[in-house]
Amino acid sequence: MLFKIARTMLLGCLLLTMGSCAKGRAKPPCGDGVCEAGESWESCLEDCTPPCGDGISQGDEECDGTDLRGATCLSIGLGAGTLSCATISCYLDTSACGPCTDECASADPATCDGDTLVTCAQNNYTCWKWLRTDCTETTQVCDEGTGVARCSDTCTDACTADGTRCVESVKQTCVTGDNGCLGWSATEDCETSGRLCEAGDCVCPAGSCTPETSTCDGSVIQSCVAQANGCGVIEAGADCAVTGWLCDPGTGTCVPDCVSACTPEDSTGCDGTITRTCTMQPSGCLDWVAGEDCAPSGRSCTGGVCTCNHDCTELQGQCSGTVTQSCVADAYGCRHWVSGEDCAPSGRTCTSGTCLCSHQCTIGQLQCTGTTTQSCTTDAYGCRYWTSNEDCAATGRLCSAGACVCNSNCSEGQLQCVGNFTQTCTGNAFGCWAWVNDTDCAATGRLCSAGACVCNNQCTAGTLQCAGNTIQTCTTNAYGCTSWVSGTDCAATGQLCSGGTCVCNNQCTAGTFQCAGDTVQTCTVNAGGCYEWVSGTNCADTGRVCSGGACACSDTCSSGQAQCAGSLAQSCLQDAYGCWDWLEDTCAAPTEFCGTGACHGYTRTNFTGTYSQISAGTSLTTDSDDATFSITLPFTFYYWGQAYTTAHACSNGWLHFGTNPGTSEYSNGSSFPDSGDPANTLYPFWDDLDIDYWDCWSSAGLRWETQGTAPNRVVIVQWRDFCAYLCTTCRGNMQIRLYETSNVIEFLYNRSSWSGSYSASIGIEEDSRGLGLTVTGSISGVPGTDYRFTPY
Repeated sequence: MLFKIARTMLLGCLLLTMGSCAKGRAKPPCGDGVCEAGESWESCLEDCTPPCGDGISQGDEECDGTDLRGATCLSIGLGAGTLSCATISCYLDTSACGPCTDECASADPATCDGDTLVTCAQNNYTCWKWLRTDCTETTQVCDEGTGVARCSDTCTDACTADGTRCVESVKQTCVTGDNGCLGWSATEDCETSGRLCEAGDCVCPAGSCTPETSTCDGSVIQSCVAQANGCGVIEAGADCAVTGWLCDPGTGTCVPDCVSACTPEDSTGCDGTITRTCTMQPSGCLDWVAGEDCAPSGRSCTGGVCTCNHDCTELQGQCSGTVTQSCVADAYGCRHWVSGEDCAPSGRTCTSGTCLCSHQCTIGQLQCTGTTTQSCTTDAYGCRYWTSNEDCAATGRLCSAGACVCNSNCSEGQLQCVGNFTQTCTGNAFGCWAWVNDTDCAATGRLCSAGACVCNNQCTAGTLQCAGNTIQTCTTNAYGCTSWVSGTDCAATGQLCSGGTCVCNNQCTAGTFQCAGDTVQTCTVNAGGCYEWVSGTNCADTGRVCSGGACACSDTCSSGQAQCAGSLAQSCLQDAYGCWDWLEDTCAAPTEFCGTGACHGYTRTNFTGTYSQISAGTSLTTDSDDATFSITLPFTFYYWGQAYTTAHACSNGWLHFGTNPGTSEYSNGSSFPDSGDPANTLYPFWDDLDIDYWDCWSSAGLRWETQGTAPNRVVIVQWRDFCAYLCTTCRGNMQIRLYETSNVIEFLYNRSSWSGSYSASIGIEEDSRGLGLTVTGSISGVPGTDYRFTPY
């Protein structure tokens, strides 16, 4: 609107000016507040305003077109955005700028910056900004000595000389102003040097480091470099990993990736017998490097040098047992004992490293060693020793004073006895007399007496005697001596020897009998005419006993008896000798058991029956999984020889006899009996089955009924349209039939109403006694036949 008025006035003025000029009027005065003809904003800005819309911001215009005089949303205290110019009024259009970014709050107190009063006020855009007012323009001073900053005609000290404080990022110092009072004056804007103002001083921001220090970032050296403001900034340096080294965080330097094994460099030492030197390695660490091994030369390692281990002193000698040893230096100058001569083979002894003689005798000496003569002899080394010569014992002589001499112990012609040997005193070639053995009298049954063999008669020739059961006769030998000679053995004919003659020792009376254990014995005449017992029939061989000299029965049972001994079936039968005894038959487990003295079990028959679905009787369930239901049987049914009147049908395809088994086991076994299954059970098709009205078949059900009349009734238990676990489309139909009186069991399957393939077990068992009969441990799909189990 102002622009339109100004433009109208300017146009009118121009017209008036033109008219006035035409009539010769004078130029209107500038400064009267009226833009008249002949005036323009260029010639008289006091009276005329510049035109808005020429694209140039002039005079009081905030902007014109795109000329915003450098203003932005942020520079005028607003948030980020786009600042534009109103095309009619040439005022700034802030509608696209963000909301205010306040520099201060309305409650922030005013301060003095020299004689400039700094207060927090709202600008034209309602943003809180610091407003600076120069108090000197009104010939005043800025005074905050009273506690509140203000422009005042007089001043009061506002601070202590040289004190400092922070106002935002600006450091202020207490100085004497032009007004003569102490006041705060801006000394430095810390922000311009990238620092913060804290506690009246410019300080480095958090995260700054100490210049001229270093640390590590992994393997990279991080150096703190001083900036122009004195603050340190981390700069990445060398990567120690490039050289295979590590960065030491404590020093910020590259160090070897190892630990020195020794120090200092070139120092020496020993590793056992090996010399070693501390040497710098390519890795940058010191480590021992092995040198010479002192051991092969017999030396020791001392202080990193091979040193001698002297065993002896030069020119010294010693003995090692019988061997001489001398002290000799080797190639390294080390002295060791070296073995020389062994003194023992020469009969000498080693003394101080020298072989010396150990003289045994004096030349010309003689002596005896046992029965051998010895003389003193000198060997090749000049050593004197005893030499053995003659063994005197070989000629029956003795050794005395080194010579053989006679040891005569009898005189020529003498006789004597030594035991049963005769001896004669006889002279030898050396003139010595000695006893010599002649005759062994014992060899001819004689005795030695006074040096001659004489008889030792035992009896009178021709007489007889008994030696046990043997007859002996007194007989004269070739030397005229008598002795007993053994003849007939009476025992060989069953007789006794008595008074030198064989006589009978009758044991019994002819024709009589007796028992020897279970053997029959008969009194019989032997070859010698004597009566003795002779063994005959052994009754035990025919299962009898011997009694009164004859075989007799030992009956173990009576006619018609029968019993069980564990798995043995025993019945009492009469043998060929008329004796009653147990006849045994072994019942073959697990398919048979013994009962009333006979083996019982079941005969399995495969057959094709007629499957007739039942719908009467008692429904047990139409929707059950892993459930068991009780059935009271209308007659007593014998199963594996046991009587039952109660059964329990399970949805998983089995029928149990007796009390509730306490389980609905669905994990089928591979054979029967199975100790993990419920005992006393029929398994027509045992698996994890499901009678499921909702998810499988609406016709599903488990029921039973009784057909026929006593004593030929039949109990039928039927599983109709069952399915299998995880197979709701599978279908099966089967029945168990229990026959009264005969106790026959039948498994029937409706093969025309069966679908799906799922594994199951079929069989019967009575697990408490380990009995069972397996049809199959694993069948897939409908059985191809029906099964009948007939007890026997």
